[in-house]
Amino acid sequence: MESIIERLIQEIKTLTGLTRADGGLADILEIRSVYFGDPGIIPQSLMPCAMVEPISESPDGETTSYDKRSMQVAISLVLDAREYFDVDSEEAMGDRKLVQSAEIISHYFRAHDKRKLDGLVNDIVVTDTTYDIQDRGNAIVKTARVNLQIMKAFTR
Repeated sequence: MESIIERLIQEIKTLTGLTRADGGLADILEIRSVYFGDPGIIPQSLMPCAMVEPISESPDGETTSYDKRSMQVAISLVLDAREYFDVDSEEAMGDRKLVQSAEIISHYFRAHDKRKLDGLVNDIVVTDTTYDIQDRGNAIVKTARVNLQIMKAFTR
């Protein structure tokens, strides 16, 4: 699973370097850091950030020559909502940016050429996206979490 997480991190870094016109999110949400997993404590200076989190891995079939595994991975976008507060606005601007960014990530991994990560995996399915508020110290942290189910066959 480690190599898959590393590859997903590379893909997220690619997206954070492209503008929306090029299929990325650089002009929507300036991602300052991309973490392998959830570090628990995130300095406010490194928000907004992304986390690629391994959730689970389970068997999905096997033969005498290979094992099939199903892996759950979450790509989370995290921001300090206070940075996006505008007293004159009637919306939570950070929430809008999270929705827009999560939609781009979801669309990116549903694209035909990304579903196999250049042959690294057999298939990626975007299962759902969730939005939440978290307690992380003094920050008002909001998240968007794009959940992926990844299928991979391993030779025995």
